[in-house]
Amino acid sequence: MSTSTDDTPAISVIVCSLTPPEQIDCLRVLDAQQFDDYEVIYRDDPGLAAARNAGIEAATADRLVFLDDDAVPHANYLPAMIDALDANPIVAGRIVHPGDGVISEFTGSYDQGNHRHYVRAVPTSFRRGSTGLTGCNMAFRGGVFNEIGGFDERFEWGHEETDLIRRAVEADYRVLYDPDAAVTHWYATSIRDYWRKMANFGTADLRYDRKWETPLSERLVESLIPVRLGPTPAAAAVATVGNTLRNIEYLKTWLSE
Repeated sequence: MSTSTDDTPAISVIVCSLTPPEQIDCLRVLDAQQFDDYEVIYRDDPGLAAARNAGIEAATADRLVFLDDDAVPHANYLPAMIDALDANPIVAGRIVHPGDGVISEFTGSYDQGNHRHYVRAVPTSFRRGSTGLTGCNMAFRGGVFNEIGGFDERFEWGHEETDLIRRAVEADYRVLYDPDAAVTHWYATSIRDYWRKMANFGTADLRYDRKWETPLSERLVESLIPVRLGPTPAAAAVATVGNTLRNIEYLKTWLSE
C-alpha cells in the first residue's frame, strides 16, 4: 500500500452534504479508525455534481474518494481504497444494504461479490446499461478528471456518475470493483422513501437521454412498459410502482422544459 511521502495526504475524502460536518456518520467512523493519512473535503454547494467538482478542485491528494454522508465505512476502508486506486484509476467500492425486506430484495446489485474484478461498465441507456459504480462509494485518480473533465453540472442529482463513467469508458478506462473498500448504506429506508427516490430520477433520466441522444424508441419502451420483474412478487410490485412514478416525472419534465 502506498502512502504520502510529504505533507500531501495519501487520499482526499470528498463528502457533499447539507448536514453539518460534526454530524456526518461517515466522518465520525473514519476518525475512529486507525488510518489517519487523509484529508476531508466537505462541500455544501447547490447541486451534487457542482459540489463534487468543487471538491475535486479543493483536494490536494491525487487519490480521491467520494462518500455519501450516510455511508458508513467498514474497517480498513481507506487503506483498501488506496490499494485499489494504485491498481486502477477508477474504483467501485462494495455497498452493503442493511436489513431484510422488499427493498433489500432488489438492491442486490449494490454488492458485487467477494472478489476484486473489473466490472462491465458500458451504460448504453439510463436503465438498461450498468456502470458497476455508485456515487455513495467511489474513487478516482486525479488524472481521470484531467483527461475527461469533471461531473456534468446539468445533472444536479442523479446520473452524474453514470454520465462520467460513460465518458471514462469511451476514453478506454475500466472500473475496478474492490470488496474490501466497503460501506454500509441504505438505498431507501422504506417503500415510500424508495418511491420518492425513483420519482426524483425522472428529471435526471430526461437530461441523460437528451445529452446522449437516446433513441425515441427506447424512451417509449421505458415509458409505455413500466412493469419490472423482481425476486419476489412483492418486490416486482414495488419496483413497478416506482418505475411508473419515475416515468410520470420524466414526462412532466419533458412537457415543462
